[in-house]
Amino acid sequence: MNKLKQANLYRSELIPVSGKLVERYNKCLVKLGFTKTKLKTFHIDGIGWSPEIAEEKEETNYLNNGEANPHGIIISPLQKGKPVYLPFHTFDRDMMKYVFKIHGVKIKDITRDSAICLDFDQKIDAFYEPLDVLKYNKITIHFHLIDNLDRVKEEQLDW
Repeated sequence: MNKLKQANLYRSELIPVSGKLVERYNKCLVKLGFTKTKLKTFHIDGIGWSPEIAEEKEETNYLNNGEANPHGIIISPLQKGKPVYLPFHTFDRDMMKYVFKIHGVKIKDITRDSAICLDFDQKIDAFYEPLDVLKYNKITIHFHLIDNLDRVKEEQLDW
């Protein structure tokens, strides 16, 4: 495995995270109902999943609140076009491409000072059988900002 990493053939497109970005990532984890990571540096993919944090938490799907409630974290516009290394759904890559296609400029502006927490809502809280996936009619992506950035914006507009 180390030889593959050294040859840049294994998880080569992960984005390194350190410094202030770790703090923002932790704020998203807390906002989504998870515990912070103790890591000072790690890597993330296009949806914000980190193999190092998964190892630390001993939970591969640490960005899920239960089976049917996946989340994502955007802390950098560099996540645009990056692969989703551990997709929960077969269409997770397409969802992230769509998010960046529609909101790319806003994401670039927001992630200068903040981070975006993604909540993928398909109106199903639990899977009872594999065919429950076929009940998906649509998926709504809710965007949440850390540090109450949305309220700060409203206050500034009220002045």
